[in-house]
Amino acid sequence: MVNRAYQPNNSYSDNLAREKWRRFFIRISIAIFCGAMLGGISGYALFYSGWLDINSISINGLKSVTEDQVSPTIKTMIEKNVLPILRIRFQENVIFFDSDMAKESILAQFPAIKEVEIIKELPHEIIVNLTERVALGTWCLGQNCYYFDDEGVLWGKALRSSGSLLLNVEDLRKSDNSTKVDVQLLAGIKELISALENISIKINRIEIPADSIGEFRAYTTHGYYLILNMESSIKDQVNILRILLKEKGEGFSPQYIDLKVEGRAYYR
Repeated sequence: MVNRAYQPNNSYSDNLAREKWRRFFIRISIAIFCGAMLGGISGYALFYSGWLDINSISINGLKSVTEDQVSPTIKTMIEKNVLPILRIRFQENVIFFDSDMAKESILAQFPAIKEVEIIKELPHEIIVNLTERVALGTWCLGQNCYYFDDEGVLWGKALRSSGSLLLNVEDLRKSDNSTKVDVQLLAGIKELISALENISIKINRIEIPADSIGEFRAYTTHGYYLILNMESSIKDQVNILRILLKEKGEGFSPQYIDLKVEGRAYYR
């Protein structure tokens, strides 16, 4: 008798594997189709339907800067074509609008603006809240005068102040920097103003000589000026002034009082 090897019939298992693969392929195809449809619908809704387009821009908090100056910065961002072929403007969509980029652009173009807050109000509005700088005085570099604030930032063109409302600083030193003042010197001036208020003295003008190395003059409303130096403590120099004025009495009316030598006061 001849022995024959048993060979099982694989047709059923092969058919089952093909059926599973067919079902898997159909599911994948349906998933891809649905994903493409969903992506297309989402893309249309986001970028072509206008459902989320920015059509209202509210700008609040302006004083010296006008809305006509600020709004073109935002509108330029909105109208920028990121994908020209598909004509998709991402910045036109309220969700994709880049608030940080808008803030940086506004602050770079308008030094008078100190802070920018941008709020997105769905579905169509951008609210821009601005805080402008408060002028402490005018800082004059040669013939050009600018407003400056508590942080020493310069902005705008200003007329020379008389000192009744704003402090006038005449900086006679050569300087090419028209964006920020000498921060250390400004700190000294602010300290001086505060210390003089305690002894009922007001100043209306500061003058920084052309060859100054920390020295400056403060012109008071009493008719005389003070010579001070940043190398010594401003508080100590004002204290010497207080002692001198107390000793001399109300009739004392010098041309100037020199306080730059530590612990001493010279006058004329």
